[in-house]
Amino acid sequence: MFYKGMLKTVTIGIPAYNEGLNIASLLHSVFSQSCDGFVLEHVIIASDGSTDNTIQQAELFVSQKNCIRILNNPVRGGLAVRQNQIFSESKSDILVLLQADIRISDPDFLNKIIKPIIHDQADLVAANLLPVKAVSFFAKTLEAGYFFKNNVFEVYKDGLNVYTCHGTARAFSKRLYHSLRFSKSIGEDAYSYFYCLKKNFRYFYARDAVPSFRLPESFSDHKKQSSRYMLSRNIMEQFFGAQFVREQYALPLFLLIFELFKQFVKTPIIVASHIFLVAFIYIQSVFFPQKPPSEMWEISKTSKNLS
Repeated sequence: MFYKGMLKTVTIGIPAYNEGLNIASLLHSVFSQSCDGFVLEHVIIASDGSTDNTIQQAELFVSQKNCIRILNNPVRGGLAVRQNQIFSESKSDILVLLQADIRISDPDFLNKIIKPIIHDQADLVAANLLPVKAVSFFAKTLEAGYFFKNNVFEVYKDGLNVYTCHGTARAFSKRLYHSLRFSKSIGEDAYSYFYCLKKNFRYFYARDAVPSFRLPESFSDHKKQSSRYMLSRNIMEQFFGAQFVREQYALPLFLLIFELFKQFVKTPIIVASHIFLVAFIYIQSVFFPQKPPSEMWEISKTSKNLS
């Protein structure tokens, strides 16, 4: 039997920029969670200069839930600044960072993502991710690529690798988030993983904690995400050293080929289209390099609607 004095305290942190379409749904799912063995102490929403109705939507919950704190920042600072702000504001034993454009349908999601920290097995825990079913052909090509890669990442080192450390949903122990600060928004998810390893913290991949997200439905939105990802690897080398970072990103070739073959047998046209898309973006980045993406959020409009 648990008594309140024995329970771990948890804060949910939600950095948000123009998330009026999703913030209410996310808050509803947060307050529908089964709080088994922990106390939900605060929900901190850090708006990054939102110009839509994000604040108004969040305020609808304030009268019902006195644990909500809204940080209405009038000037944009970027994802790193808002997450650092949440780190500074939180005093709980565990902090869970959630992006606003996800759907949580499992009432035990919070229990699953914080369990390794409660049991003193980890300091950083990343959730699994499941894309909502793709409708357009373009999204289906991304979906095929996502499942191909995710299958590889879950097998490699039993999921304990940089690829599974998604920024969408992560839990941090108090000793980790009190020492961790992001200096860049680009690649901040990978940064948390590398920081964890370098500073002798422990990482865990909670494959049973599964929020949903939507893949981009347009080439331009997908390219934004790809550009930021490719740049993030170079940034990580600057912070943690080229050899160390490259070793962490290296994947066994046989594993990639085996999984690609399995996916190709299932949906050959879609997988071939995805390979072409990846090659096209890579060639374009080499021969027609663009200016580095902004530190500020660049909204992927087609991935925002989760309905």
